[in-house]
Amino acid sequence: MIQEIRKQRTQEIEELRKNGINPYPYKFEKTHTTKSIKDLYGSLNSGEMKEEDKVSTAGRVMAVRIHGKSCFFTIKDFYGRLQGYIRQNSVGESSYTFFKQHVSAGDILGISGFPFRSKTGELTIFVNSFELLSKAKRPLPEKWHGLKDREVAYRQRYVDMIANDMTVERFKMRYEALRFIRDFLNSRGFLEVDTPILNFIPAGGAARPFVTRIDVYDRNMYLRIAPELHLKRYIVGGFEKVYEIGKNFRNEGVSYKHSPEFTTLELYQAYADYYDMMELTESMISNLVKHLFGKYVIEYQGTEIDFTPPWKRVRMRDFIKSRLGIDILSDDEELLDFLKKHNVELDIPTRSRMIEKIWDLVEEDIVQPTFLLDHPVEISPL
Repeated sequence: MIQEIRKQRTQEIEELRKNGINPYPYKFEKTHTTKSIKDLYGSLNSGEMKEEDKVSTAGRVMAVRIHGKSCFFTIKDFYGRLQGYIRQNSVGESSYTFFKQHVSAGDILGISGFPFRSKTGELTIFVNSFELLSKAKRPLPEKWHGLKDREVAYRQRYVDMIANDMTVERFKMRYEALRFIRDFLNSRGFLEVDTPILNFIPAGGAARPFVTRIDVYDRNMYLRIAPELHLKRYIVGGFEKVYEIGKNFRNEGVSYKHSPEFTTLELYQAYADYYDMMELTESMISNLVKHLFGKYVIEYQGTEIDFTPPWKRVRMRDFIKSRLGIDILSDDEELLDFLKKHNVELDIPTRSRMIEKIWDLVEEDIVQPTFLLDHPVEISPL
């Protein structure tokens, strides 16, 4: 089905070119975005028109509804969606025929006209002229209801962004979160720095690195697992507060919790201890949540998460003992017996592995923002 549509649209594009119409023009003069139109004319009453106000905007056509000699359609730009209304007696018979024959969902369309509010109460642009800016060769997914296959959505993010408004909003929120974090740290005297992505030594504990090769030195190099060592060199060199937001790479499993390529924030501060770091983290995250959502309490998967400071602080040993009755500082034999009683399989019978397996039994009990303190040295990554 998709291949047939693609073939038809490819033929249509060639016909447009033969008729002297460029299906991919270089430029369109926009005077407004969908958001600015809504901001300016959102107060219009039902049936009210602003014929004296001329606006031009552009976006991807998400739906077309033809009713004889008139047509409603929806366009979407980076800021949102907006309805358009085109009528044969307003653009002329030839232009209206062109619209009906050649404008489809998925195309990018430029429109000019004036705003009004329809009888159904929707802010709309009454189109006096339009221009086809980009003819789509493929139809929109799932009849414009979005991608239902999340695997496809993750592989083809650009399609997911077209089909799902929430995906775009997540990207916007990610940008805003990173901007806020940078502003917060900069206001506290931190300096944003860069560290190498390619390293000769795969520093990063037990994590498996990605390996590449640099021909000029005839040596292997590794995509960085963590920026830690290079950031600490800044501290050695005299910098007192540094941070980096950047990509790290780990050649390991893939799940909804783990990606081989991921973004981290890592920071270091001289003359400070972990109480200072907890205060900084608590202040940064709680204020970030309030900045993004306007409040400290948000709902996630049906549960209210309260980021209001101060956050709870618990010692790992005390928390596990209160939940399971086992002291993780007990000898190995007692820990092993405990795991057997709970039918926990142990792949590697080391003390660190036993403590990790015990922790797995209670990890999900921590729902609210909590600092977990004083984990045993056996499971320390450093």
